[in-house]
Formats: sequence, structure tokens, C-alpha cells
Amino acid sequence: GPPSSASAAGDRDRAGATSPKPSILSGPTIAGVPTVLVAGMCYCAASGSMVLLNKHALNPKSFGFTAPNALLAFQCALAVALVKLCEFLGYVRLQPFRRDLVRVWFPVNLIFVAMVGSSFYALQHVGVAMVTVWKNLSNVVTACCDVLIYGKRYTAAVWATLALMLVSAAVGAYTDLAFTWAGYGWQVVNCACTSAYALYLRSVMDRVAEHTTDRRRMDEFSMVLYNNALSIPPVIVLMVGFGEHRGLLAQPALRDPAFGAVAALGGVIGFGISLSLIHISQGIVR
Repeated sequence: GPPSSASAAGDRDRAGATSPKPSILSGPTIAGVPTVLVAGMCYCAASGSMVLLNKHALNPKSFGFTAPNALLAFQCALAVALVKLCEFLGYVRLQPFRRDLVRVWFPVNLIFVAMVGSSFYALQHVGVAMVTVWKNLSNVVTACCDVLIYGKRYTAAVWATLALMLVSAAVGAYTDLAFTWAGYGWQVVNCACTSAYALYLRSVMDRVAEHTTDRRRMDEFSMVLYNNALSIPPVIVLMVGFGEHRGLLAQPALRDPAFGAVAALGGVIGFGISLSLIHISQGIVR
């Protein structure tokens, strides 16, 4: 006779229990390449470019601009303008600002500001090469916390790669002729904040779905909007706290078109970094 509903349900449960979890590389593709992998490559290219641009903008030998928090505020505002432009052109539909969403998302902004701000201060004291090498330390910290907090498992090849990153950071610091405690102190803070941002963002992505208008996960563009718009007030507080507001408008760099171009291009690339990083995180937790 036909199987009972109970036995059929049991068969489905057993099938679900044994079915493998889909790989993050099995989702949508662009020209045959998984979108998560494309986002990762875009993030690497954009991240390296932004480090170079911000180092150029903050280098005393280039423009002499001494207000990194003001530069961060400008780039956050530019990212907000780009997202709203995409909405105006009809490319995306953004989540409206809601008090409950802001309450859930705001801690992410505080970590984001600390992450980007500490990288700006590190760039004032440390060379681009060492900033890039030491940024790899955040991958090691993130992987270790991933195992402890989320119970994720990595292969021996991944751990070997992370070990090489750790060794490269240690050797680089040992042979750095321009070693400064201030620069490396900011770099350590940046590594901790970068890991905290990646880990906390993953947990927040699920919780924001309870507060969106359609009860679904927030899309990447809405996350970028919230991330950058809500970051501006804390950055302004940092500007006042570090005294950057005094004499800001009198800085010669602000009258240099080349500085404006570098700052604006850094903001556009930062917009791309936010999109790609959030897309990567979305792909990992799906």
C-alpha cells in the first residue's frame, strides 16, 4: 500500500539530513564565474587601490592633509550619494530608514568607523606594503574566531595559508626600517576591528530580516546606505574629539584639484569595497 504520511515525512527528514550543504560557489555566476568569487576579486583590487589612494591623500609629502576623519566623512557621504543616485535611476529599491533597523545596525557602524579610521591613522605612519601585509593578520584572527564562535571548520591547506600570512607579517615587521610604535599600534587596532566587523556583520544580517519591510534580508545597496549614512555622525564626533574641525577649511589641500580627485576616487572605490565585502558575507552565510 502507499506509505503513510509519517513514514514519508521521516524519509524526507533523512534525505535532508544526508544531503550536502550547497557550496557558496554553486550560486549565480557572471560569465561562468561564481558571483562570490567575482566579488572577492573585486574586493582585493579595490582594497589595494584604496590603500594607495588614501596613503597618497594623507602623505605629508603629497598634499599635507592632516584630517583623516574628515576624509572618511567625505567618503562616507559620497557613498551615500552614489547609492541614492542608483535609487533615483531606478536600478535599486532601498529599505527606508526605520528606528528598529537603525538600532540593530548601528553597532556595525561603530565597528566600521573604528576599522576605517584606524587604517587611516596607520597609513600616516606605516608604508603601504606593511599595511597590506598586516591586513592579512585580520584573516587569521577572523578564521580563529570563526571556529570558536560559529563552529566553522577549515582544511589543512587553509590553515597553512594563514600560517604563511602570519609569518610574512612577523618577518615584515622585523625587517621594517621605518618601524614606529604608533603606526603598528594603529595597525593592530585595525586588524582587530576588521575581524570584529566581518564576524559581527554575519550575525546582524540574519537579525535585520526581522525588521525590513518585506521581512527578508536587507539587500547589498541598502546595507551600504545604512553603513555609510549612520557612520557620518560618529566620524564627526571623532573629528571634534581629535580637533580636526579647527582650521579644517584652511587646509591648502582642499584648494588642490588633484587632492579632490584622489579623495573622490577613493570614495568611489570605497563604495565598491562596501558592496563587494557585503556580497561576500551574504554568500558565506547563505
